[in-house]
Amino acid sequence: MWTELGAGMINTLEKTLNEMPDTTAYLLSDFHPQQLQRLFEIGDLDEKAALFDGSLFNEQLSYSPWLFEFGIESQLFEYYAVTAEEQNVPQGVILLASTDLDFSQVLKQLQDRLVIRFDGQRQGLLHFQSPVIAHYLFNDGAVEDTDRWLGELKGIIWRHAELKGETDHWRAHIQQHYSKPDQNEWVLTESQELALARLKKDQLIKRHCKTLFPDNETALSEEWWQLQQRFIDDIQACGVSDESLMLQYLQQCYRPDMEVVYIPIPQSAERILALPTEQQRFAVATGHLI
Repeated sequence: MWTELGAGMINTLEKTLNEMPDTTAYLLSDFHPQQLQRLFEIGDLDEKAALFDGSLFNEQLSYSPWLFEFGIESQLFEYYAVTAEEQNVPQGVILLASTDLDFSQVLKQLQDRLVIRFDGQRQGLLHFQSPVIAHYLFNDGAVEDTDRWLGELKGIIWRHAELKGETDHWRAHIQQHYSKPDQNEWVLTESQELALARLKKDQLIKRHCKTLFPDNETALSEEWWQLQQRFIDDIQACGVSDESLMLQYLQQCYRPDMEVVYIPIPQSAERILALPTEQQRFAVATGHLI
């Protein structure tokens, strides 16, 4: 299972590596041109590769995340160990691997995790190097699903990046049983689909907050945030999936001073679902708010 290891990327990584002999680390950087340029300059002698190079996404190479050597003896590690890192911490995730695996083997396994299958036959690209996506996927996903996703990798370290309020804490998932990756194309598990569904819901609430408070970041209580999630669940249960309509519903349910008041939809969801169009379902579901 994952553990919260405290503040500081280097402190977290160093503590983890000290407790895990014969282990090294790799930084998978998200695509940010200025960040990548800085990492190239700092770690010019470290081994590195574009994640998309040689993969199905080779044509998108100019937008690729990059994998960097990040063991204790790497230039990148030495740089961040003596730098005020939290002002300049790289956006990405840290992978832990046995020293028996070479760089190319780690790269290949991560490339095999790029393509995902979900909802039966649908395919997509999973941006697991994104701190936000990583947080929801590995924080909310079932332990056994993350273990299988890691395959031969020992673990993953990511920064807490929940949308309702980031913290400086870092978290790690260290698996106990390593195995060969059991599939090249990863099929999202139920727990991972639920985790990413919560991410989409939280992204919608974040957009709602920016509409309410465009000029400042307002502290949001856990109770208020959960209320917005409940409103979204209600309107989705009525067959409304259009994000603009869901945002409109959140705005209609808003009460001054962030008052936490639950407003149920008086009509039954089953009855509303029977209506032929989404606009009609939305109109009936929200009629009591007009």
